[in-house]
Amino acid sequence: MTPKLAVIVRQRDAVTYARLCGVIDEDAGLDTLLDRIAARTVILDLAEVRRINSCGVREWVNWIERLSARNLEVVLVSCPPPIVAQINVITGFAGNGAVKSVLLPYLCPDCDATKLVAVETTTIPNAYDPPPCRCDECGSAMEFDDVPTSYLSFLGEQRIAVEDPAAIDGVLAELAPPAAAAR
Repeated sequence: MTPKLAVIVRQRDAVTYARLCGVIDEDAGLDTLLDRIAARTVILDLAEVRRINSCGVREWVNWIERLSARNLEVVLVSCPPPIVAQINVITGFAGNGAVKSVLLPYLCPDCDATKLVAVETTTIPNAYDPPPCRCDECGSAMEFDDVPTSYLSFLGEQRIAVEDPAAIDGVLAELAPPAAAAR
């Protein structure tokens, strides 16, 4: 049986980069990932997380607490809609980690195309104003495909700044897949 969650871990200098792909549920095995984190800073690239269920939320929150107990700086990047939804409603979902970037959902009113766009949280001017987006299919202006005040409500509550942005950006430029930002 193929695991529902695949994890790719890479180490660069004082940063561990982990890309999670698939479904976070009771069988995710997040605790096995603890032994693979060999740095003080860990980047969790969540762009390819398709779903998280209630058991997965419990496992995730417990795992994030264990990371925090190890005094690691946790940086969440490319958080897709299922993860953003949990950050918004579950206290402690991101722990004391920083939400560096999210994937914003857009829908084209003319051709029904959808797109997720990676945006740095520090560049969003306020929780009610997602940036404009053009459709790759027809060129029309796309609409934000959620309620901005709800989708981005975590911005007022969650830490978004990272301790060493240059180091984080360097690791992401080297290790993160370029296509993960736009789907």
